[in-house]
This record gives sequence, C-alpha cells and structure tokens, in this order.
Amino acid sequence: MLEDTIVMFISDHGCHFRTRNAEYKRSPHESSIHIPLLIQGPGFDHALRVRELVSMVDVMPTLLEAMGIAIPASVDGHSAYSLVSRKQAREAWRNEALIQISQSMVARALRTYKWTYCVADRHGNGATQSSSNHYSEYQMYNLLADPHQLLNLAGRHDNLHLVHYHGDQPLPEGADYLRKRLIARMVEAGEAAPHIERDTLYP
Repeated sequence: MLEDTIVMFISDHGCHFRTRNAEYKRSPHESSIHIPLLIQGPGFDHALRVRELVSMVDVMPTLLEAMGIAIPASVDGHSAYSLVSRKQAREAWRNEALIQISQSMVARALRTYKWTYCVADRHGNGATQSSSNHYSEYQMYNLLADPHQLLNLAGRHDNLHLVHYHGDQPLPEGADYLRKRLIARMVEAGEAAPHIERDTLYP
C-alpha cells in the first residue's frame, strides 16, 4: 500500500503573529502566503526541492496527472508534476501566483519570483465584499533586494534606485507590468478587469 500511495502535507495559510498588521494572517507577506507542500509517493520519490511557485489551485491537477487521470478543461490550476519529473523546462513554468485577501480587507496580490505586488480597495468591506472594481496600489516589495519585505515601494516612484537589482526594471515600468499581470490573472480567475490606480496607503 505504501508503494502505491501518494501522501501530501499542505497548510492553508501561514501566520505572522500580528507583526505585519492587526491580523494573524490575511496579508501578502511571505509569513502568510508561503506554506509547506510536501509530497511523497510514486512519481515523487526524487528527494527534490522544487523552487518554482506552485499554488493551491495547482495541487489537484498535479495529483490527477501523477495518477494518470485526465485533467478537466475547467480546472484553473496547472499540473506541477512536470516540474517534479523535470519533463518541462523550468523556464516554461508560469512563475507567479494570484492571492486573494478577504475578511480584513478587499485585496488582491501577485507573487512572482522577484516581486510581491498587492492592491486594495481602501473603502471596501472585506466581511461583506468578495471583490471590487476599483483598487489602489497597497504594497510592493522587491524580494531579491528586500527578502524580509521591510520597504514598501507602492507609490514610491521617487525611490527608483532602491529597486535596481541584477538588471530589474525601474519601479514605474515594474509596477505597470505587475499591474497588467495581476489584472490578467484576476480575469483568468473569473473576475471583471478592475481599475487599479497608483497610490500608497502609508509612506
């Protein structure tokens, strides 16, 4: 049975113990969104650490492919089984994750290899609204230059020198690109394309 069973360990969210906001979670910081995903069993016996970004929506199609079951076209996620088996080039994997923040606020975020980009509806009620048509830039972190997410770059277009790292684009172009990618992922998830304005909620 052990040789024919896939065992997975995963968590639904992390906890930053109110070090980022008044919540214990519900933020785009790594302590909230970076969760464990451990898989053992047939097809996963490689003692391999996958460094690409894999989301919860990717779990089900990954398991289906590992078991040889066709993935329905209606599934939002993508199978990461090819990353484990190395049948797909790592560069071909879409290395980004869409994040929804609710209850404490109405917000969406995009996590890429280099950036965390978060927008929020400052007038929204996270307890009653599931989404919004209008967001403002809320948080933006350069994870390569600032892995502990201490310097919020959202709206700080005067600090262009702070975001240059190994050839990264300057902040305005970087924010524009991330804004477009976030909107595209939201539409892909079934939401209407929102308006996102450049702004900051705090210095």
